[in-house]
Amino acid sequence: MNILTLSPQFANLRIEAGEHESSETRLDLRCWLRDSNRLVDRQSTDLGDSGCSLRIYDASGSIRAESLQHGIGSVRYRPPSPNGLAGDCVIQANLPSAAFANLLALCLAGHVSRHFHLTLDEVKYDPSGALVWDKEAIPCLTVLSISAEANLPLVEESVHAVDA
Repeated sequence: MNILTLSPQFANLRIEAGEHESSETRLDLRCWLRDSNRLVDRQSTDLGDSGCSLRIYDASGSIRAESLQHGIGSVRYRPPSPNGLAGDCVIQANLPSAAFANLLALCLAGHVSRHFHLTLDEVKYDPSGALVWDKEAIPCLTVLSISAEANLPLVEESVHAVDA
């Protein structure tokens, strides 16, 4: 499996409503690739060096949720801008309403996951362990799955009740 692991640095909840009954709820996270992960192009340029934008949508209510042949989202590379902004990867994932609600509830309670693991299609590991993306041939990668874990605080009384 081709797994890319992201570590969020900050999160932002975006709720939008517009004309014609369009609305959207999205969780935006600015992430860095974990030290053990690298996403490179065929010239070995590190595509995640400047971080990544991870946008997680409630698929049932999003006007921007992609209709994909397979998978739950996509990865696109945004090249450096003429005004000096570095290039970065923009990742979109569409979650079913229940999964999105659970993730949002954890985030709002202060339990943002320390890592998001993405399974990607159309990339291969090179001998150094980096994921190689031929972004000229395949401008948009498919995200097959996303997973996250949140550490929840344990109440000491609950631990003793289980021991009894």
